[in-house]
Amino acid sequence: MKETMESILPFLKEYLSVIVAILASFFTYLFGRKKENYSFYINQAKEGLENITGPIYYNLKYILEIENDEQKMNLILKWFSNTLADEAPLYQLGNKKIINDFLELKQAFYKENKLKLTEDFQTKLSSFYKIIEERYWTTFNALYRDFDLIPEFLMQVLHIELSLS
Repeated sequence: MKETMESILPFLKEYLSVIVAILASFFTYLFGRKKENYSFYINQAKEGLENITGPIYYNLKYILEIENDEQKMNLILKWFSNTLADEAPLYQLGNKKIINDFLELKQAFYKENKLKLTEDFQTKLSSFYKIIEERYWTTFNALYRDFDLIPEFLMQVLHIELSLS
């Protein structure tokens, strides 16, 4: 064992700087690729949030608050038209199930009686809203968690103290 170490030691001394340089280059490459992939993910998530998830979420939230069925139907029709327009990047939802759910919802809407929204369709619409709402806030929190300067628990404490004043 000692002989083996003595025979390797001169080799290591001679080539240590080369070995360290190769290892440093390798790890730099790996970390650079990871950062590049992370940056790509962040950019895609931000574009998806701005271009499709956000508009779907806020428009659907508004639609669900409408009481008048006729007005609601007109808004749903407009919502489907806008979301399925050529410039609407539906693929940026980034989830095959959500895209399929959206397309099934559209199909169910067009099969509806155009005079009145059925309870079944409204249930599907509410379920889709919950999925989009979760997707929106998950993406939002992933993108902007570092910008949340005051933690939520501190805000609750401040709110309680402000309420008591």
